[in-house]
Amino acid sequence: MNNLKLNQMKKDIFTKTLNKVCKECGISKKDIFSKSKKQETADSRHLLYYVCLETPHFKISYLQRYMKDHGYKAYHSEIIYGYNKIKNQIEIDEDIKSKIGHLQAECINS
Repeated sequence: MNNLKLNQMKKDIFTKTLNKVCKECGISKKDIFSKSKKQETADSRHLLYYVCLETPHFKISYLQRYMKDHGYKAYHSEIIYGYNKIKNQIEIDEDIKSKIGHLQAECINS
């Protein structure tokens, strides 16, 4: 697969995941890309980061680029923090584990 197709595939996964996270969390895209630190907004962003980064070969730099394309500057440390926060929640919260499995099935495996 050439780089152009691979990049488009990653962007499609980001877009699908963004749409599903917004729907699942009841939050708008505008909110996801805002500088808001409200818990539900930050949690939704973290969920987006986690699902995307669990995709094979999906790099933080892709996530930063796609977030920037929507007007949000996502710092490397912020993405790592959000990813780890969700990763830790999965270990203790069956609901979030189920939600992530559902999102991955719809966004990555489809």
